[in-house]
Amino acid sequence: MLPNIIKKFDSWGDFVDYVVPMPKDVPGCIMQSRTNSSSNFSFTNVKTYEEAIELARTGWKEGADKVKTISDPIFLHVSSLVERHSITHDVEGIQVDIARYLDGEPECWIQWERQIVESPGTKIVRMIFNGSVSGGVSTETIERVGAAAVALVELLEYSGTRVEIFLENVFARYVGPEYPKVISQVKIKSADQPLDIPRLAFALGHPACLRRLGFAFVELQSKEYRESIGSSYGMPIPLTMKGDIVIPELSYLNEETRTPEKAEAWIIKQLEAQGVELKKVQK
Repeated sequence: MLPNIIKKFDSWGDFVDYVVPMPKDVPGCIMQSRTNSSSNFSFTNVKTYEEAIELARTGWKEGADKVKTISDPIFLHVSSLVERHSITHDVEGIQVDIARYLDGEPECWIQWERQIVESPGTKIVRMIFNGSVSGGVSTETIERVGAAAVALVELLEYSGTRVEIFLENVFARYVGPEYPKVISQVKIKSADQPLDIPRLAFALGHPACLRRLGFAFVELQSKEYRESIGSSYGMPIPLTMKGDIVIPELSYLNEETRTPEKAEAWIIKQLEAQGVELKKVQK
């Protein structure tokens, strides 16, 4: 039995560079990443592989706008629920700031205020996004799920939590240890990186991320692994990576973010799980 292959990429740029070269010795039946046809356009939302690479490098600006139409109503509503303890200084309070006291500063007492703030915090949340998608899932659904994930990242960082994001694609013919896996693990965003919405929109919400770049990743593997996975590029496989927030493979069974109402409920649930204080949450 073939062992699993795991290839790790420290940045999105490293992954894109990896999948650019044309594969060698690839049978025609498993070259879908570069197939240009009307059916493949409706499947991937790009006309050519080169267009997919360009979007991956520069960001999906149109997609960022699409993301905003989905995420903005959620963000505006949920951000109004976010509370965070913020430190202020006064002449009296609950605790002395020793450094300010030794400097002779009158306002050396610490007060805590409850307010919404936009500032980086020290907590880091690790999000793992499963890029696996069933072939029959529509491009609109892929975009909506990606938009919900981007909205969640925006809200976490708005609440003072830093987010690092990994995209994992697991390719195998079927679920089970007897089927070898070909796995890519890509760091999309480090905790100290600012949000790049067009890049996130492509990586998490554009069909071509999996159906062009992900397929190309498989095509670049050895003949034995390509044949073990098959010309259909496998099926949605659960993640191997662990994280604080895990977004599962997108199959017909995953309904959590398919509508705006479900997406908002899912985002609130994730925020609460990460300790973000919310007020007046309507269950």
